[in-house]
Amino acid sequence: MVRLLSYLPGQTLKSITLTNDIVYKLGAEVARLAVTLKSFAHAFYDSHRSVWMLSELNRLNSFLFVLKEEGRVEMVKRVLSEFQTKVLARLDSFEKGVIHGDINEQNILITEDKEQSPRELFSILDFGDSQHSCLVSYLTHYYHVT
Repeated sequence: MVRLLSYLPGQTLKSITLTNDIVYKLGAEVARLAVTLKSFAHAFYDSHRSVWMLSELNRLNSFLFVLKEEGRVEMVKRVLSEFQTKVLARLDSFEKGVIHGDINEQNILITEDKEQSPRELFSILDFGDSQHSCLVSYLTHYYHVT
């Protein structure tokens, strides 16, 4: 088996000091991505399921055995139960579309635009967790990055 990879220039967001300006511009880029993907459709997403999807959150119960700290399992069970009641029960009311699914500081490259300095260019990587889900999920990813 041969695996062909291509590399993009830049640094991961994790390796730089974030400024308010960079975070603002990144938010705008993620919003553009969300608008672009919102109406994207492909048969793959009709049946695709992953433990990382909001709709599959209950599958996390089978992984609670890894929690070793006292009280942590019960706390997570309470959070999952409340999430089930308050969010998953209303999942159909949220606007949906294809989302990236893994926006994080290691899946974003930043480079300087030499022609329009000091404008930064962002490359969003790794669409392996993309999924059809609630568009509001982008807010959780954005919060995770900042």
